[in-house]
Amino acid sequence: VLVGSAGLAQGNSIVLDEKVEKLRLDNHIQFFIDKSSALSFEDVSNSPHLFQSTQSRGLVFGYEKKPIWLKVILKNNTTDVKNWVLNIPAPFLEFVDFYQQHTTGWKEIKTGYYLPHNTRPRKY
Repeated sequence: VLVGSAGLAQGNSIVLDEKVEKLRLDNHIQFFIDKSSALSFEDVSNSPHLFQSTQSRGLVFGYEKKPIWLKVILKNNTTDVKNWVLNIPAPFLEFVDFYQQHTTGWKEIKTGYYLPHNTRPRKY
């Protein structure tokens, strides 16, 4: 999953502000299925042409053995410090590598069903 700040990434962004408490991202996410299973984060993040819109299909992929890359661009317009949570309602995703863009570079968070609970940022 790639998530970037609108100031640092290209494309249409979803604006988060004080009025937003919960937001479904299904139709705002772009996806790419890596049929080679060989692409790195750098390969994918430097190739925006690989991604397709989910608007016609939603986020339903069935059982897929190949890596699925998701991309969404968010812009945080809140003035107070607010912790946003990205919730993927699929409890048995084996591995989820989350990349968030900051002004100093990308931060990676690893989670997923196959990782021990004590290594996950959230227990669910």
